[in-house]
Amino acid sequence: MERGISLTKLSTIAETLTALVNLLVLTGWEFDIAILKSFLLGVVAMEAITTTAFLLVYKLG
Repeated sequence: MERGISLTKLSTIAETLTALVNLLVLTGWEFDIAILKSFLLGVVAMEAITTTAFLLVYKLG
């Protein structure tokens, strides 16, 4: 009997979470919402092209 979460399920959860965060960042760039661009005020914002690259890797993977 296995205990805990399988690596496949953990990987799927991590991929989905990454995609959701990246979609939020793109939403922040589209509507100029500072908190969505960096998640912490005063911290450098994630660039839109970086977010797009992460989403492409997620989609291709």
